[in-house]
Amino acid sequence: MLISFLRGTRAYCDGKRVLFECSDAFRDYIRNNREVSKRLKETIYRVSRTKYSIGPYEEPKTDDTTAAVSLDETLHTMQPLGVDLKIVDK
Repeated sequence: MLISFLRGTRAYCDGKRVLFECSDAFRDYIRNNREVSKRLKETIYRVSRTKYSIGPYEEPKTDDTTAAVSLDETLHTMQPLGVDLKIVDK
């Protein structure tokens, strides 16, 4: 079963851990099955000669809380800073 989960899976190493890009089912399978977790760690050690922890890879979250600033606001903010502006309406 482990092979079917690993097929097409990407893994990333952050220097301390090997993180697997995986489905929730694979993540739960690793967490609930100590033998599988142990085998993965042993295999990684045989290849790299370094002991790593393992875990799921999660994409970095983007900060969507930043409000968009209009062009007019940006220009009015820049003007007091000494930026010469010439606004031409077309």
